Amino acid sequence: MSCLMANCADCEHAALDCVFAAHDHHLAACDELEAFCTDPDQWDDAARARRLHRFLTVNVLAHMADEDDDLLPLLLRRGWADDSEASLASLAADHRRERLSIANLARELAHIEAGVGVARPAALLVGGIAFAHNYRKHVAIEDQSLRRIAAELSRHDHDTLRDSMRRRRTGR
Repeated sequence: MSCLMANCADCEHAALDCVFAAHDHHLAACDELEAFCTDPDQWDDAARARRLHRFLTVNVLAHMADEDDDLLPLLLRRGWADDSEASLASLAADHRRERLSIANLARELAHIEAGVGVARPAALLVGGIAFAHNYRKHVAIEDQSLRRIAAELSRHDHDTLRDSMRRRRTGR
């Protein structure tokens, strides 16, 4: 993987290389999340819960902000065809739903991290499966849509996106 979104502050690759590398990382993390959420014998593993909590609340949320605040508006400003605009709007709507799922999963993972166990087992089990499934589908659609239209972005657009991603992670 050329870089991960968590490390894009140090990344000199094109911004979209970081986005697509993050997608690969996120798919692997979804596999881990689903395995964790579907195996109650693992629900006392505070270190794993902490890692998954960070993946959801730091990596995924920063990645969504990169797309919602910078990439999707840039693509819309470039005036792609109506079908692409509808696709971009659908991706933004997915992000809103995914943020709710993340909040629910994060609460359950925080209980495990704190050593108090799972407060709502069904929320962890069903929520973990649903998030992983929906996020995998979302990433596949995003990869297909974004690769096609992002190929038309200028070097300046890529640099602007990368700089925004860096500021989001470092504050500078």
